[in-house]
Amino acid sequence: MKALIHVNSHPLLNIHTEKTITRRRKISALAPKTNLPFIAILNGKPIMRVGWSRRLQDGDSLYFYIVPQGGGGGKSNPLAAVLTIAAIFVLPGIGGMIGAELGISTAAIGGIEGFSAMALFKGAVTFSGMSLLSAMMPTPKAPTSQAAASLAAPSPTYSLSAQGNSARIEAPIPVQYGRMRTFPDFAAIPYTEFAGNEQFLYELFCIGCGAYSVESIKIEDTDITSFDDVTTEIVNPGGTLTLFPADVASSVEVSGQEALTNVYLGPFTVNASGTVINAIAIDVIFPRGLYAVNGEGSLVEQSVVWAVEARTINDIGTVFGSYATLGTEIFTGATTTPQRMSYRYTVSNARYQVRIKRTDTKNTASNFAHEMDWIGLRGYLPETRDYGNVTLLAVRMRASGNISGMGARRINVIATRKVQTWSPGGGWATATANSSIAWAFADAAMDSVYGGGLPAARVDLQALYDLDAVWTARGDYFNGRFDGVSTVMDALSKIVAVGRARVYMQGGIHRVFRDGAATVPTVLFSMRNIVKGSFGIEYIMPSDESANHCDVGYWDADVWAARRVLATPPGVTPGIAGKFETFGITNRDHAGREGAYRAAASLYRRKIITFTAEMSGYLPSLGNLIAIQHDLPEWGQHGEITAWNAGTLTATLSDPPVWTDGATHYIGLRKRDGSLSGPWVVTKVDDYRILFATTPDITPYTGLEEARTHISFGPGDLWRQRARVISVKPQSLYTVKIEAVNEDARVHAADTGLVVAGSPVSNLARVLTAPVVTGLTAMESIGNPLLVQLSWNPAPGAEYYLVEQSLNGGMWTRLAEPRGTMISVLTVFGDSTSLRVAAVGSTRGPWAEITREGWDDRFWTGDDDPYMTNDENPYWGPIR
Repeated sequence: MKALIHVNSHPLLNIHTEKTITRRRKISALAPKTNLPFIAILNGKPIMRVGWSRRLQDGDSLYFYIVPQGGGGGKSNPLAAVLTIAAIFVLPGIGGMIGAELGISTAAIGGIEGFSAMALFKGAVTFSGMSLLSAMMPTPKAPTSQAAASLAAPSPTYSLSAQGNSARIEAPIPVQYGRMRTFPDFAAIPYTEFAGNEQFLYELFCIGCGAYSVESIKIEDTDITSFDDVTTEIVNPGGTLTLFPADVASSVEVSGQEALTNVYLGPFTVNASGTVINAIAIDVIFPRGLYAVNGEGSLVEQSVVWAVEARTINDIGTVFGSYATLGTEIFTGATTTPQRMSYRYTVSNARYQVRIKRTDTKNTASNFAHEMDWIGLRGYLPETRDYGNVTLLAVRMRASGNISGMGARRINVIATRKVQTWSPGGGWATATANSSIAWAFADAAMDSVYGGGLPAARVDLQALYDLDAVWTARGDYFNGRFDGVSTVMDALSKIVAVGRARVYMQGGIHRVFRDGAATVPTVLFSMRNIVKGSFGIEYIMPSDESANHCDVGYWDADVWAARRVLATPPGVTPGIAGKFETFGITNRDHAGREGAYRAAASLYRRKIITFTAEMSGYLPSLGNLIAIQHDLPEWGQHGEITAWNAGTLTATLSDPPVWTDGATHYIGLRKRDGSLSGPWVVTKVDDYRILFATTPDITPYTGLEEARTHISFGPGDLWRQRARVISVKPQSLYTVKIEAVNEDARVHAADTGLVVAGSPVSNLARVLTAPVVTGLTAMESIGNPLLVQLSWNPAPGAEYYLVEQSLNGGMWTRLAEPRGTMISVLTVFGDSTSLRVAAVGSTRGPWAEITREGWDDRFWTGDDDPYMTNDENPYWGPIR
């Protein structure tokens, strides 16, 4: 005697055991030892517990199935969502029994009992769950190791903590499309020069590949034109930089050495091996000013004289030239303000060493300020570089008291990329500033430097032209900046994703599909042209943790920072929000529309359908709408038309259709090219014949020289399943595997009339770019009227302050750069003294000025209103 015992102990993971027994034993004795409920099936039929005293006979097959329990913290029965259909389809006729055992009707699971017998041979059904999904627009893949290494460095565009100008050595030159605010990278090493005792900063930035329309240039949030002595120049691709020399070599050895009488400083090498320069510059400073104080306490002019010499060296540092004097300089002054000067000399192309020597006698007396330090040495390389297809920004600005060191690295640009557009009649047009998704895609695909380098014949330009009209009408644009390592295909995918589209290759051509509403299926697949045993469905079942609306992250163009928006499809009560991050969306309404679409796709597209077809599987492309007929899920009924009477509009079918009382019945006809004709309303004539209500647009083929016209038949909307193709993969020379997701019109209507809530407003104080000094006052010392206590209110955002004085507002002399808001100063011009204070944050704010104007009260203020009191004789009183 032999009997087979099979125990399925975990149907979700397909864990099972099987053994053979050779003696007659009771079913109850063979039952699995578990506290979980289970069912028994003997020879294909369920057997209740009252019958478990029966002993097995020779040839019996006994199956035990463990029933999963619990889950959801006691809030849900996972069997209702994760029913293990594998057990149902092993043997015919047990679907209804398991459904009853679990308290689930067959209708609740799509008529399982009706098709369970053929599932073992013709298909499989599984269930799974996800929080937020979109089969048509899948989430991006994890970055490659190379891209991940690039992403490890924060983006200077999208990371607020990393925003600022920097030299990103070996990093890719950014490629931007659309309108963005960016902090461009340095294209050359910044340097400074002095003129008229003012320091000027020279900076060259690379805005990005290609040409741009520059809308504004700012330091932090303040327009750059608000600052004194700032000059800018935009250098377009192929243009020439004329504002200043950009290729400058600076010597780090020169760092503030004092020049002593008849003592050489240097020589110091100017430029690196392998380079030549055509100009040399030195910077000197008189740190205490330049003066002598006579017996009357007045300042007397003093002078300093020095010589600058240079000689040539080769690449290994060997001297092969004698020193030549570049210049003998003299500087004269009577001032207590430190003086900084720069001197530039033209030389022949070579590599150089430079030295200087002071030739006058330094006076070291206490009433003299007569020191000179050498603080800078630079060489200017001939401007021969071709920067290529990039746009540069050159900035020359007065740095002393005009902009802080931090502000000098917070220069940002709002610019829109210029790209070419294409039309069927006119071809390629001149590049213009735009945010088009289509033409950003074309540029990224076709550019030979930073893009894919594809010829026009390998890009579906006509489809891009058609889609551009759709995107423009909807207000869908791409505004994004690629400033890290990325593959071309990844970049192309990100560009079209903001337009609800995907890129794919077909016939060697890069094509774009947009997930929009479609009504006419391109192909009808039925059991007549689906390979037997290849059909399967994955039901993605919702759970208590499934998201039903979307929390969308995007980069907002109003504040140029990350923002989030909640989007809910119509008729849905918000529950759990699934997070979704976008790249290239800078408009809140646009982000809301994509969030509503994603949420609707997650809610209503939850059937993944797979099957294999023969050569007809090559007919649909990614995203095409198809019609599917199959008996497994009871999606219509299949058959062929064996006879056609055009006069009576009567068709004879190969198989008798099943009619539903009281329902309107439809039939779809498969055309010779695989597409669908219909649906057409039909009525019953007899078991095999049907009557068309109207003449179909094709004549059914009933001959034997080719496949006869296939049909899909059923009541109402059940005559077929509409689906969108998400994958087409050849399986062999003659077969193709197709993966599709069920179509639902609610997905495309989810953003119709959507009203997006406004962005929340922060109550936090903003960081001020140019802080403002208020409440400036001065009080004279009782013992010394020339000694003044200067004070002012703290300026929000200030790092430090600048304090200067002048004779009646004439030439200003810097007194101090304190970090506090109170300082004692010596007013050397008496009643004609003017004082001013400015705060420096990211940049310098406006000056607050105060003056004596000939009157000698102890207290003076820069405010229009009286200070603290209207009393004409305040307690501190006037000095008489």
